[in-house]
Amino acid sequence: MKEVLKRGMLKFENSFFSHVVRCALGMIIPLVLTGGIACAVRDFPVAPYQTFLTQGGGRWFYDFLTMVYEGTYGIFL
Repeated sequence: MKEVLKRGMLKFENSFFSHVVRCALGMIIPLVLTGGIACAVRDFPVAPYQTFLTQGGGRWFYDFLTMVYEGTYGIFL
């Protein structure tokens, strides 16, 4: 039984479908990292920093981070 499972798993692992899934997941990693970093920088929980981003001279940076976040994580919604 164990040998049958091993052969089946090796057959699946070497299949075209398995290769496509591995490549697709590998290509999504940069999008997830970029969106996560943008979200973390944009929503950093420090009141003076948030005030600067939303009301001060950093509004352009907040808009940029929002655009990056929505451009990466918005794909998944």
